[in-house]
Amino acid sequence: MTREYTFTRSDGKKAIIQDHGAGHRFPDGGVEPPHFNVRNAIDPRHSIFPGTKPHYPFLP
Repeated sequence: MTREYTFTRSDGKKAIIQDHGAGHRFPDGGVEPPHFNVRNAIDPRHSIFPGTKPHYPFLP
């Protein structure tokens, strides 16, 4: 399950923060631990918002 938070920046661009708190388990056995993604609202599945990292892991 993913929660999404949408923000409008002062320049009018919209960013989405995706909360992947459950992480991911893939059919091939791969695992992606819990993390956040910052996406451009235009393409929330594949984009990376300029100036951000692909993933922000949850740190203990």
